[in-house]
Amino acid sequence: MKKILTLLLILLVAVQAVDAAEMVVDAQTALDETPVTLIIRVVDGQGNPLVGAQVTVRGYNTGELAYEYTADSTGIATIDTLPTGVYTAKAVDPSDGYSAAESFNLLEDTAIDLVVRKLAEGSKVTVGSGTEVSGNFFTDMWGNNTSDIDVRAMLHGYATVAWTNEASYIPDATAVTVTGTEVDGAGNKTYTFDVNPGLTYNDGTPITARDYVFSVLLQSMPATAEIGASALTYSHLVGFTAYSNGRSNVFSGVRLIDEDTFSLTIYNGYLPYFYELTYVNVTPYPIRVIAPGFTVADDGEGAYIAPEGEAEVETAITPELLKTTILDPDTGYLSHPKVTSGPYELVSYDRATGTVAFKANRAFKGNYEGQRPLIDEVTLVPIKNDEALTKLESGDLDIVNKISDAAVINEGVALYGEQKLKISNYLRSGQGFIGFAGEQGPTASESVRKAIAHALDKESYAKAFTGDNGQVVYSYYGLGQWMATQYVNDMGDLVTTYPYDLAKAKELLEKDGWILNEKGNKFVEGTDTVRYKLLKGAELRAYNAVENPVVEAVKVGDSTLLPLRLHFAKLKDSQAANLLDEMITANLTGLGFDVQITDVDFAEMLASVNRQTSRTYNMFAF
Repeated sequence: MKKILTLLLILLVAVQAVDAAEMVVDAQTALDETPVTLIIRVVDGQGNPLVGAQVTVRGYNTGELAYEYTADSTGIATIDTLPTGVYTAKAVDPSDGYSAAESFNLLEDTAIDLVVRKLAEGSKVTVGSGTEVSGNFFTDMWGNNTSDIDVRAMLHGYATVAWTNEASYIPDATAVTVTGTEVDGAGNKTYTFDVNPGLTYNDGTPITARDYVFSVLLQSMPATAEIGASALTYSHLVGFTAYSNGRSNVFSGVRLIDEDTFSLTIYNGYLPYFYELTYVNVTPYPIRVIAPGFTVADDGEGAYIAPEGEAEVETAITPELLKTTILDPDTGYLSHPKVTSGPYELVSYDRATGTVAFKANRAFKGNYEGQRPLIDEVTLVPIKNDEALTKLESGDLDIVNKISDAAVINEGVALYGEQKLKISNYLRSGQGFIGFAGEQGPTASESVRKAIAHALDKESYAKAFTGDNGQVVYSYYGLGQWMATQYVNDMGDLVTTYPYDLAKAKELLEKDGWILNEKGNKFVEGTDTVRYKLLKGAELRAYNAVENPVVEAVKVGDSTLLPLRLHFAKLKDSQAANLLDEMITANLTGLGFDVQITDVDFAEMLASVNRQTSRTYNMFAF
């Protein structure tokens, strides 16, 4: 501490003399190079020394090994040879691979505990979630419901890239090793990966480079798009366009080098990018389950799908095959992935009740930190906010996740004060928002969407629903994203926030042409209730091109009039959706909107949003 104070004093006088500035450099160098004492204690879940644990200390940013040793009978080691800096310490029990890791900033004498906890055989936990799963447990190509994301994180593992507890992306060293990066003359960047030995699916089948390459090919091929998937995940890779539209059966930017090695090449037009590693993030999926009879091949020009051996199959994967292996409601990989690579395996999924049961995957080697399952059996169940605390107290639930309703939070805090439960607060990476069908009808108009934004008092809405536990966001970010924290309080100066202003909303509608009534005469406030717009030219042609429009126009003589109608899909039993209805519908009706509300479950709403069914609604509350 004395060294730090001395350095600060030198910094204060550095502006007065060159000599002082030189002293700052010398002092900083001395500080960086002066070792301090690090004490590491390695114990098991019961606090006993974990004799024989292999302990490593690595540079946090570089991953370079700074120190290693084997824990002795005390479980305690004192290290005084490390310079100050940021490190990650990790202890691994070589008998079963369970581990513990912790990152720390070594500025002064530091002591840390590495507690290696292990799977508790037969342990059970029931988790309640306010968002019901919709059964999309395989990639985000069919939607990204937050509870489905949780299920996918439980079932699928060994991705090439990990999102860390420190909110950064790094290669997942448990799964792969990045053996090289190379930029060609055109500026395209290639990442080469070696798949670590010993990785398997939960059924013991080995995971190889073919599984990673198959994952990219599957998520990019025309057959996948034809069964309703958003097959654009790897559109940033070289050769995607030709492969995805069927002009080529070879994906040139994806290479299968051998059974253990593959590479991905990012097209130069997508670089540079802050989250560059996400471009090469791939989770392995079993080709023998999703595309039986096929394999992955590469003749030197890029990877492609080919029949395996003498198998009597089509020469290419067809939509009909994927409809069976992926979309079958009872056995398809989308909702019932039984061969997986993550920390847990799927025991059952009950679509009617929204209940998902998991069991620990004994074959899982760990996440990017080497962490493995500690709880044997986990059950995820949907829960309404107003029932959450009652079921926690009764023991029907052990954990309730993602509570944002202020009333429930306040009651939970009171129970915490009575020591009846524990709570954990965290900044969320996501957000709630109103979404629209922007390709047709009234909501295709930017002015209409802006008018709706002006019709809601967003600050009051956030306060009413979250209390002091949330705030309004004005773009696609959440408060848990570190790169947004420095801007959230200045958004009013940085972007258009569309404050509550009904006069402005009316002005936008009138300028956009919503000035008629159902007879084609001028809309008169207080007399007429719904605004209409005369469709002509490009707008009329666009309307006529839609086969089953969400909002049907009406004919008045030779004129085609479009009503200002919102088909609002309102989530059933959602306090947030009910509150939104209370705070915006009357305002919209007063402006001349025809608001037709339908209570829907989450799966139905997502199906409409993702166009897995024909459009029925044009406004959604997520």
